[in-house]
Amino acid sequence: MIITQARAARVVSAYEMGDSPSPADIRAARDRAGLTQQQAAELAGVDRGTWARYEIGMRPIPLPTWRYWLHIVGLERIPFRAR
Repeated sequence: MIITQARAARVVSAYEMGDSPSPADIRAARDRAGLTQQQAAELAGVDRGTWARYEIGMRPIPLPTWRYWLHIVGLERIPFRAR
């Protein structure tokens, strides 16, 4: 999936207001960070299977985990929203 700047414009304000990311947002952020699912999971403190479930929508990512993950990969101020 290619994430363009135009498709990515709305992310930061939405999460600052407490919205949960969509599975597409989670995948887009991981792609933007250049990480594998395994690497993303390790940074979030979960196993790869849990991260995969976040990306396919089988399990919501806890908002504190999401915000922490965005911070440690340096995306908390970079828009990447997939929708």
